[in-house]
Amino acid sequence: MRAIRPLVLPSAALAAAIAPAPAAQTDDFGVFIQIYDISYAEVIERMPDIFAAGYEGVWWPPNGKASLGSIGYDPFDRFDLGSPGDPTLFGTEAGFRAAVEQFQRANVNFYLDAVLNHNGARSARDSAGAIEEGAWPGFFLPPDDVSLGFKPSGSASQNWFDFNNASGFGADAPGFNETINSDLVGLVDFRHTSNYQMIRHPTDDSVPEFDFTVDGEGDRGVDAGWPFDTMGNPLPDARRIPAGTVFNQPDPGNAALYTDRNLAPTIVVNPDTIDPVNGGIRNTGGTFTIYPFNTDDPAAGDPIMENATGVLLRWSQWMLDVYGIDGFRLDAAKHAPEFFWDTFWDAFVFNRRTNPDGTMGTPYTFGESTLGNFEVLRDYIRIDGFGFRDTLDLAGAGRIRTIIGGRGGDFAAALDDELLDANDESIMGTGPGTINASAGTKHIHSHDNGTFGDGGSPPNFPSLSTISGYGHAFMTFLPGPRIIYHNARQFHTTFTNRFWVREGNSLALGYGGITDDGGTNLRIVEDDRFVELVRLDRRYGRGDYIRRWEDLTGSGATSDVFIYERSNNVVVAVNDSYTNNEHHTRSITTNFAAGTRLHELTGNALPGDELLIVGASGSLTITVPSNQRDGVTDDFGYVVYGPATPSGTLTIVTDSPDQVIPADPPFVGTPTQTTPVFDRRVTPVTVVRDDTFTIRLETTKTDPDDPNWDDAAAFRFNRGYVDLNGNGFVDIGAGAGDVSGYEDFTETVQPIFGTANETGLYEQTITTADLPEGMNYLSAVAFRHRDAAEDILFGEWRESIYVDVLPPQLQISAPLATCGDTSAILVLENPDFTADELHVYVNLDPGITDPPVSAVTRATAIDFGRFQKDVSGLVSGTNEIAVLAIERFDGVEVSRRLARFDLTIGDGFGDADSNTVINTEDLYGTLAAINDFLSMGFGAYRCELDFNGDGLLTDDDLPGAINLIRADEPQNNLP
Repeated sequence: MRAIRPLVLPSAALAAAIAPAPAAQTDDFGVFIQIYDISYAEVIERMPDIFAAGYEGVWWPPNGKASLGSIGYDPFDRFDLGSPGDPTLFGTEAGFRAAVEQFQRANVNFYLDAVLNHNGARSARDSAGAIEEGAWPGFFLPPDDVSLGFKPSGSASQNWFDFNNASGFGADAPGFNETINSDLVGLVDFRHTSNYQMIRHPTDDSVPEFDFTVDGEGDRGVDAGWPFDTMGNPLPDARRIPAGTVFNQPDPGNAALYTDRNLAPTIVVNPDTIDPVNGGIRNTGGTFTIYPFNTDDPAAGDPIMENATGVLLRWSQWMLDVYGIDGFRLDAAKHAPEFFWDTFWDAFVFNRRTNPDGTMGTPYTFGESTLGNFEVLRDYIRIDGFGFRDTLDLAGAGRIRTIIGGRGGDFAAALDDELLDANDESIMGTGPGTINASAGTKHIHSHDNGTFGDGGSPPNFPSLSTISGYGHAFMTFLPGPRIIYHNARQFHTTFTNRFWVREGNSLALGYGGITDDGGTNLRIVEDDRFVELVRLDRRYGRGDYIRRWEDLTGSGATSDVFIYERSNNVVVAVNDSYTNNEHHTRSITTNFAAGTRLHELTGNALPGDELLIVGASGSLTITVPSNQRDGVTDDFGYVVYGPATPSGTLTIVTDSPDQVIPADPPFVGTPTQTTPVFDRRVTPVTVVRDDTFTIRLETTKTDPDDPNWDDAAAFRFNRGYVDLNGNGFVDIGAGAGDVSGYEDFTETVQPIFGTANETGLYEQTITTADLPEGMNYLSAVAFRHRDAAEDILFGEWRESIYVDVLPPQLQISAPLATCGDTSAILVLENPDFTADELHVYVNLDPGITDPPVSAVTRATAIDFGRFQKDVSGLVSGTNEIAVLAIERFDGVEVSRRLARFDLTIGDGFGDADSNTVINTEDLYGTLAAINDFLSMGFGAYRCELDFNGDGLLTDDDLPGAINLIRADEPQNNLP
C-alpha cells in the first residue's frame, strides 16, 4: 500500500510574502446561461440551441448525491456523481463527464455550483440508526456517548465533531444566532475550524479505524487536533474514519478520489489577502504542496489523513483536475468563514483550470453573499492576481427586479454608478457614470429569485413583462460576466416534497411558455428576442461602459428612460413605461464620430427610426418605445443601436448527399403547465460524412451607404486553438477576446472593403480527421473594417455539424466463460459516446452486412456509452460477436455500421498443457487428449480442444490445433 501522509492546515506563521500571478483567462466572459431542472442527456441534445444563442458559460447545479429528487443544495455525498441504477437527479458520473465535454466543445465554459458550507438536513442524519450507517460519507460523526460529550441522537447541543452543533434547527438556530456557525435552513453546517485528522475515504481495511472511545489519542470531549497526542505530537500511525454499516467502508475504488503522491507536486505560495475597502491584511496566506490527480491511472491515488476542510478542498481540486470544469459558483459563501476562502480554498484552485489554449489559469468563481456591499467587497471578493473570486451582484439584481415589478424605478441604482456610499445597491459602483466590471456577476433572476414561484410548489410559466425585455437589454450589454436564468422544467412535477426552483426566463433558448400577467392563458411560442440580445452582445459588447442618460426629476423621483454606451460600439436605451404609446425621445452625446450610421439592431425601433446618423461632437437623438404600442402590450421597450456589421450566408459544402437533422416539430395540441418544452430542439444540425468539406462564407453589404464593409473573416470549431487551415500555427491566439482561438480563411479570401467586389467570399477546406466524431460547433465571423485603435465588430454565423466519418468506438468484454458455457453477459463500451443504440448477434452469417434489428437483438443502455447484452448460442472456442451500432442525434438516425469481434469460450483455448503458452507442446497434448477421449469416453472430454465444436475429440480437431499453433509460432515447421 502506498504511504499515507497527513494533511495539516498551515498556521499564520507559514504565510508567504509573494506569490506568482495566475495565467490570465484566455477567453472573455460573455453571457452565461443558468440552466436548471434538466438532465445531462437532455441538455446535450439541446446543445445546438445553447451554441446558436451565443452563450459562453453555463452555471450548473450541484452535481453530487443529495436527497431523492433534490436539485443538490442538500449534499449527502459530493463524490458520488451517480451510477447506473442509482443516478442523481441529472444522471450518472458518465453523463456528467459527457455534459462537461459537450458544453466545452460548444465553447461554453462550465461553472459548477459548489456547496462547501453545509451538508443536507441535520434532522435527516441525526438518528442513532443513521449514525450507525455512517451518517455523512467522508465526514466524522461517531455514535452517541454522553459520558464523553458526544452528540446524543436527536439532540443538537452536544459535540458534532466535523459540524457545528446548534440548539435548534433552522436558519440562525437559537443558541448561536449568527452567520458562520449556525445551520442554514436546517442544513447541517460544517465547522471549518475542526481538525479531526483521519483517512476520510479509506481504501484498505488493514489501516485501523480511529478509536474515539479510548484515551491516549487526545481529549475525546473536545477538538484536540486528532490524531495528535496530548502534547501536540503527531501519532506515528494512520487511522481511517470509523466504518458504518453502509458508508465510510474501505473500498479500493476510493483511490481515484485522491491525488497521486508519486507525481510532481505544485508548490503554491498564497500571499496575504488585502482588505480592498479598509486596507490591511484580511487573512494570512500560506505555502501549500499540492499533488495532482492521476487522470491516466486513477487507481494510483494515495489516501491521506485530513480534516473536514481537507475533504472540501480535495473535492474542489478533483472537479478541476479530473473533470476539467472551468470554475465554480460558491453557494452560501458568507456562511463559511473568510479564512476558508482566502487562505485555503484559493490556494487549492490556483492555476488549476485548463484554458482553451491548453495553458493553465486560475478558475473564475462567483459566490453567493447577501451581506451589504461594503461587507461583500471587504470580506468575500478577491481579484488580486492570485484569487479570481467574485460574488453575484444580488443587490443590483434585486433592484432590477424591483423596477420590473413596479414598472418603473431608478436604473442607475441597479448599477450604482453613482458615488460609492453606505447605501450602495450594487457592488459595481465606482463613481459617477462608471462601473467596475471586475466586481459583481450580473443577473436578474435565479433559482432563488425567479419570475414565478415560491419554492413550495411547481411554478407556473411567467409573463413577458415579468421576464422583461428591457430589463434583459439593460443587463445583457454590461461589461463583465452576466447570467440569464432558464428553468428547463424537465423535473417540474416528477418529485414531491422537494424544493422547486423558481421559474426563470422561459424563452432563454428561443422557445417556451408564457402567460399573461396573472399567470394564466398559457401559450407555447417561438420568440428569440432574448437569444438575439445574447447574439448582439457577442458582436458589439466591447468597450468602456459610459452612462449617457438617466431620467430624474428635480425632486429626485425617477422616470422611465436609461441609456448607456459601450464606447464607440453600441448604444443601449431602455424604457420601463407601459403607458400606451408613451415613447420617449432623448438627446445624448456619444463617442461615435460625426456621420457614423447607427442601425437599430433588435427590430424594436419605431417606423423611421431604424437608422440614426451621429451629429456633430457625437450627438445623437434616440426615441425609446413604450412597452405598449397602439393598445397592444408587446414588451419591446428597448432599442440597441450600432454600426452595420457584415451580413451574408454560411454554407457547408460536401461531396456526399446532404443530410440535415431538422429542428424538432413544435408542440401541437392544447398546452398545459406540464408541456415538455425542455425537450424541443429548435436548431437544425448538418451531417458531414466526407473526409473533407468546405466552409463557405458569402458576405453582402448590409448598408450600401456605409463604406466600412468586411475586410477579413475567421472561423473556429469548438473551443478553437487548432491549426485547421494547415499553415502551421493558430492564427488568432489567446488575448484576442471574443475571437481568441480563431483561424483565418486562407484558400479563398475576397473581402468587400478595399475592392471592387459587390459581395465577399471566404472559403476553407476542413479535414474531418482534425475534428472529433459526433457534434462539432462552427463559428464564422466577418469583421467590419475599423481603425487599428478601435474595438472589433463583426457579423457572426453559427452552425452545428455532426461529423460521421468513422464507426463508433466499441470495446467488448465479458466475464470469463468456461468450456461448455453457451451464454454470457456482454458489456459493450462506446468511449466516444456516438452510438445511440447497439444490436448484438452471435455467429452471424459472414454474408450478412445489414442484419435486422428487434427488441431481442437490442442491447440495454445502462449508462452514457455503456451497454449490456445477454447472449446465448455460444459454442466452445471462438465465437464471432457482431455488433450493429446505430448513431442517432436527438432521435434521428445518422448512420448504422456493423463491427465483428471474436469471443473465446474456454480458459486458454488450445492450451492443452495449461501453462498459458500456446506452442508445439500443446499439439502433443491435443493428441494425448484425443487418445484419452477415445479410450476413456466423455469423462476426458476437454472442450477447449474441441476445435470443430462437434462435442467430440477426434482427428478432425488436429487441423484447428495446428493452425492455432502455427499462428502463434510461425517458426515451427508444422504440417
